[in-house]
Amino acid sequence: MLKNRFAGMANNMKKAVEKSDLQVSKKTKDNLIEIEILNIENPPFHDRYSVDTGSIKTLAEDISIHGLINPISVRRLEDGKYQRIAGYRRIEAHKLLGKTTIKAIIFETDSDIDVIELMFAENYHRENPSEYDVIVFHLEALSYMLEKEENELKSIISKARKIEQGSLKTDDHNLLSQIDLVKELLLKTKIFSSINSFYQRMTNTLALHSSLVEAMQSKQIYYSIAVELNKAQNSDKSESEINKFIILSIKENYSVSEAKVAVSIFMKASKSVDNLEQKKVDLKFKIKQLIKSIDNLNSAELDKLDKYLSSY
Repeated sequence: MLKNRFAGMANNMKKAVEKSDLQVSKKTKDNLIEIEILNIENPPFHDRYSVDTGSIKTLAEDISIHGLINPISVRRLEDGKYQRIAGYRRIEAHKLLGKTTIKAIIFETDSDIDVIELMFAENYHRENPSEYDVIVFHLEALSYMLEKEENELKSIISKARKIEQGSLKTDDHNLLSQIDLVKELLLKTKIFSSINSFYQRMTNTLALHSSLVEAMQSKQIYYSIAVELNKAQNSDKSESEINKFIILSIKENYSVSEAKVAVSIFMKASKSVDNLEQKKVDLKFKIKQLIKSIDNLNSAELDKLDKYLSSY
């Protein structure tokens, strides 16, 4: 399976959630039972990466007062146990309270793709995931369904993209069946409009600096900003300089355009800049940074700055 390396999606997520809510509402009361927590197994792939322990404690407090309002979702396995579809935080909250059983809706299905669709819709509706986690979920699900390691999976998706674009033709029935599974998952989750859009997100995500990954998971920055800041890795500077720049840039809370300018300045800092337009862009960026810091200046510093600006 894939290793643990890995904002315009909100509307598509809602569509997926609406379908899952409809599926749940069709279940009869016979499917709602109390089951032993020890008999619940996690999915066979990583369906989540970042977990807020504080939110689990808060949820546990709420459950202790009001009880469990929304049952978890599981599917029955052949050995009589259950596989979790949705409800990780609710299960952990029950454990925190010392409870040994939990209310669950049982889904009777052998279809992995249907379970993955429901898992994505329910989990990600409740958790409001980062765009990074959305990408990882799809990669992990595909890795599990196709039984492929990272490099093999990337190769399949790359070929699927070329076939979609018309630049590759093949009679390899095994490859075509694998690509059909990729298409089916993307169709089920309704997040990516095409294999090409998924491929672009995947390649950009896999190349992200580790600090940018952490920042995306903690919702400090969005995907588009992370991609811009990640371009700093293409500079000829040392790894420590790149790391420092990326960490400091995350704290600045840049917009996409500001991130582009910051990376441009960083990559050209050791070179002479002759381009007049680039000089203008760089100066505008520095002025913006100066404006941000004005609130922190003391009286003497403000007087000095005022005198300097008045000379122009």
